[in-house]
Amino acid sequence: MSFLRNSLLLILVSGLFVFAQSQGNFAAKLGLNFSGKGELTAEGESIDGDVSTGFEVDLEYHYRTSPQLIIGGGAGYLFERSGENAPETYSMIPVYALIKYEIQSEGSFIPGLEGRVGYSFLNFDSGDDNIKIDVTGGIHYGVALTGTYNKQYLIGIGYYVYNATGDYDAYGNTGSVDAKYSCITLSVGMSFGGK
Repeated sequence: MSFLRNSLLLILVSGLFVFAQSQGNFAAKLGLNFSGKGELTAEGESIDGDVSTGFEVDLEYHYRTSPQLIIGGGAGYLFERSGENAPETYSMIPVYALIKYEIQSEGSFIPGLEGRVGYSFLNFDSGDDNIKIDVTGGIHYGVALTGTYNKQYLIGIGYYVYNATGDYDAYGNTGSVDAKYSCITLSVGMSFGGK
C-alpha cells in the first residue's frame, strides 16, 4: 500500500508543479462538514457512528483546458472533530487531483460538476489509553455541485469520503484496522489570478 500511496503523491506533486508553470488560478475555500459518519473495522467487526460537524480549508490550483473543462489539484485540512457519543478525535489532510465541468451560460453565475480523487492523511486518537490505533491514510474521493459567480466567487456542496488503514493494539490484542469518514460539505471560496 505504501507504494501506491507514494506513487499517487508523486503524481499529484508533479502535476501541481507542471500546472504551476502554466497559466491558471488558485482558489481558497472554507468548508462546513456535516452529516458526518465514521466507521472503524477490525477483524471483521465494525463500529460506526455519527461525527460532529467540523470545518475545513482547501487551497487548489485550477487550469482551464477548454471553455467547459478545468483540471487541477489541491490540499486541505479538516480540523479536529469527534464521534458524537465516543471519545475519539481525528483530523485529516487530503491531497487530491480534481476535474470540473462547467455549464457555460450568458449570466454571471456558472454551474458545474466537480470530481476529485487523492490520498488523505489521518491523525486519529482513540481517547482511551488502552486502545492505540496507528493509521496512516488512504484513498480520498468525492463529487460536488459547484457554482462560480463573476469568475471569482465559488460555492459548492459535495459528498466526500476519506479512508485510512493501519494497526491497532487494544488491551493487548493487535491487528489491522480500516477507518472511513464520510460527510457532506458546503463550501465557499474565492479564485485568484489566471484566466
